[in-house]
Amino acid sequence: MEAIQDLSAEHEQPTVAASADVVDDMTSFFGGQEELRCTSDKPTAFNDNRSCPINDVLPICNELLFDICMELREKRGGLLSLVCFPTDEPKRIPPRNVDCQRSKKSLLWLLRTHGCIEKLKLRCNWMTVHSCILLELTEYSRLKRLKVDCPCGDTVKRNIVTLLSRLVHLEELHVYVSEKSDILVAAISALLRNTACLTSLVFRAHSENQLSQTFIHALATNSTLEYLEILGKWDTAEPPGPFWSYVKSNELLSKLYLFGEELDHEGSLLEEALVCNYHISTLYIHKVCGGERTVNVLTRILAECISLKNLTLGDSRDEFNIISEAALNGCMNVLVVNNTLEELELSYSLWHPTNWITFLAFLPNNKHLKTLEVTSSFYPDYKMYLPVLEALQQTNSPGRISFGCYMPTTVELDLLRFRAFSGVCIEGALKEKVDTLQSLLTLNHLTSVVIDSRECDQQLFDCMAKYIKEKTVLRGIILFISNTAGDAPAACWEPLFESLSSNTSIRYLRIIVRGHFSYAGHLARAVGRSRSITQMFYEEYRPEWDPSGFLSPLSRELDENYNLLEVSLSNTAKMDAETTCCWFKVREVSRRNSGLVKRAGAAIQSPTLDWYAANALEKVSRRPVLVRELAEKEGLAVDEVAKMLRSRLVSVDGMNDFMRLTGVVKKAVMCAPPVDGCNFQIQDLNVDCWRLVRRYLSFDDVKRCPVAKPDDPMAE
Repeated sequence: MEAIQDLSAEHEQPTVAASADVVDDMTSFFGGQEELRCTSDKPTAFNDNRSCPINDVLPICNELLFDICMELREKRGGLLSLVCFPTDEPKRIPPRNVDCQRSKKSLLWLLRTHGCIEKLKLRCNWMTVHSCILLELTEYSRLKRLKVDCPCGDTVKRNIVTLLSRLVHLEELHVYVSEKSDILVAAISALLRNTACLTSLVFRAHSENQLSQTFIHALATNSTLEYLEILGKWDTAEPPGPFWSYVKSNELLSKLYLFGEELDHEGSLLEEALVCNYHISTLYIHKVCGGERTVNVLTRILAECISLKNLTLGDSRDEFNIISEAALNGCMNVLVVNNTLEELELSYSLWHPTNWITFLAFLPNNKHLKTLEVTSSFYPDYKMYLPVLEALQQTNSPGRISFGCYMPTTVELDLLRFRAFSGVCIEGALKEKVDTLQSLLTLNHLTSVVIDSRECDQQLFDCMAKYIKEKTVLRGIILFISNTAGDAPAACWEPLFESLSSNTSIRYLRIIVRGHFSYAGHLARAVGRSRSITQMFYEEYRPEWDPSGFLSPLSRELDENYNLLEVSLSNTAKMDAETTCCWFKVREVSRRNSGLVKRAGAAIQSPTLDWYAANALEKVSRRPVLVRELAEKEGLAVDEVAKMLRSRLVSVDGMNDFMRLTGVVKKAVMCAPPVDGCNFQIQDLNVDCWRLVRRYLSFDDVKRCPVAKPDDPMAE
């Protein structure tokens, strides 16, 4: 974000009058294509489920926006989101003033002419410099989602307040406030009182700020919210009674996330409010007191919250307290008869290990609960786990209960055989790491692994490569590389890179190098050639390191890569102009791939298909990793999503549909009379022949062009 911080206010705050010709300039820039406008009388993204024509030039738009650290991304239904780059973005050479002005003009043009921008995601540093631009948002805007990290500064806050008052279609609002801001709280309160659309609110105030009574009363009068996530100060002598009254009587709220300290303390009214609400299906409580106080609250929630499907209780203030037999049995008895709860997440410190043994013994009596996740936010004493895991083994509940990632100083393989952990951290002495990797080859339940590679040892590298190559359930890898390991011979690294590129299950890869990594290019090529990795994070742990050795080869490998959805570098990286171009290309590939998944998700439910939707369906259906990604987003089984994709593609599988969607013909293929004695023409291909052609012909292989004019005899 250095590019933002280095811009002077005098250069970055042009008047609206100075930009009055923006729309004409940008329309001219795109070749005078009036179709790129998306105004109130031609809301292209809302017409017959067709995507806005600007989707054809998103790479150009993003190149124009790049110098002010913003980009357009596709959303479902042909809509667009306009997002700031992450705050941990790599540093780059500050752009020239003329380039910044061009970027700002592009942003103004988009805000003034495109009502199909459905989401804005704005970060602190960007807001400090550019918040006044938001006031140019068209009055016809269909903006439904706004996410703001709010910085200091009265001007910025006033601009946000003005923006909020204009967003009459807003459905989701995320606001993160770093300091007390009465003007923002008042604006959000007014929105809550007056909105007819807002269904989701995330409001994170500073932890020292008591929730204002104005805000709480506005919540109480709201009749639209279904999702509420809130952070504030709750531990005052007089608890915010009106808020609990709101929770108690609300009949629409279905998801409630509460962040704060010890929210279930005596006198907090949390318990009474929750048990009187019969509509909440998801409840998250960040921090609890622990001990019998929390167990009693948990018991009442399980017994009386009749719609609850997902429950999370976070860390405990009082850890590993021994719970009385009466209190624990009371909790277990109501859990056994509970037939609505599907997912339960509890902290391991909620009660003593002996209580866990009792709890796990009861658990098989509840047939409805699908998953129990037991979490730890620290390195626990794993020796205390052994009797607990032995009790778990007796429950015969494989896959139903998880204790998260196993992160000991020394791996105890006896604990891993219980199949309770979904991940493992491998560190320590060289021999221990080699032995652990060899032993893990016999286990097929671990989905993530963290490996600390400090040594230049051929056997260790061979073990890592073999483990990665053979594990078909492995989803994530984090690899720490020391200077010594980074300087290992190529013979050590080549098998490892080959394993990374050939593995078909790995989706998340994070590489953290302590110093310079001479094999960064080899790693980049392995990632680019992988057909399963969707997320990649790369960092060299040193100040202002040069990422060109990684980004340059990666950018050259991505033309045919449709699985990479996210690439991140640490903010300690510093790029020159050439590397910045490579970084832009990498970002655009991930944007394109993410857009295909979102577009395909909308297309499987759309009654009609255009070229954008058909191309997305085709690209996603041919790549298992994208089918899996879409299934997770839709909350459906992979096989079911694959079937839905095939079904939608069948509807446009014929020659006439293909030619029509690609713009070759208007309605159907009709050839001119044959010449030179050639009697066989494309319209004569039967179904089987056309299907054979389509194996090698995709929707995006045809250069799209305007369809023939209606008076053209070949227009049919």
